[in-house]
Amino acid sequence: AAIDLFLRCFEQAWADDVTSDHRTAVIHSQFVRRDQLEKYRDWGIIPSFYTEHTYFFGSTHVANRGAEQAAFLSPMRTALDMGIRCSNHTDFSVCPMDPMRVLWSSVTRQSREGAVIGPSERVERWEGLKALTINAAWQIREEDQKGVLDPEDQAHRRRASG
Repeated sequence: AAIDLFLRCFEQAWADDVTSDHRTAVIHSQFVRRDQLEKYRDWGIIPSFYTEHTYFFGSTHVANRGAEQAAFLSPMRTALDMGIRCSNHTDFSVCPMDPMRVLWSSVTRQSREGAVIGPSERVERWEGLKALTINAAWQIREEDQKGVLDPEDQAHRRRASG
């Protein structure tokens, strides 16, 4: 319901130019539907997913919302396949500040109990890393200053490989 309300407001506010480079982001696009993602794509809206929820709360979402809806939790693979540039994040202090776990959660979608929540929404490591780095910087118009892992930077290379 919240995303539907946002989309109605967005359409009214940007009625004359919904496709400009506004870089509007919807934080916590966790339970976004496919039809809403189509509007995100068409209007240039950026979903910021919270894939770490699959780890910490995935089994709870299955119990409360059902397996089908939980499987589409933070549907990063679907968004990427639709050509949508997305980011990923965590909420400290709800979840620990651990970017590598956020990356891992987007790649494995595994819950604390070991269940895989929505295996079809898994992404490749590189795609997950981009969601945390260059795409997040692009989302806030700082792609010229942050977000790129320079292959010549030894510190970045060590962190990414270790």
